[in-house]
Amino acid sequence: MNGRFEVGAWPRVTYIGFVDPSGGSADSMTMAIAQSERDGRIIFDAMRDWKPPFSPDACVEEFCELLTLYGVSKVIGDRYGGQWPRERFRAHGAQYEPSERSKSEIYASLLPLLNSQRVELF
Repeated sequence: MNGRFEVGAWPRVTYIGFVDPSGGSADSMTMAIAQSERDGRIIFDAMRDWKPPFSPDACVEEFCELLTLYGVSKVIGDRYGGQWPRERFRAHGAQYEPSERSKSEIYASLLPLLNSQRVELF
């Protein structure tokens, strides 16, 4: 929907979170919270982007606060950074689970959904 920047959390909706971590010096660190509709559409309800330079721990803390608002206790992310994303998310109350798929595989599976207009971005 044009002009919308974020959708607040709704009761009885199951949300998922995905994180693309960064060390804070070269690349942005991003997070998305989304839901799947019964008709197969995916709705991105909230997104965050921290541009470098930044403190990775401060970023994770803010991300975890947002995850809590949506009732998300586990995020999925790529295998970047070894143990640090898992440790920092755990320290702030969320579980970080490395994705079984590579970032390239994730993007490749997203493209058909975008092209078929089954993904709603704000």
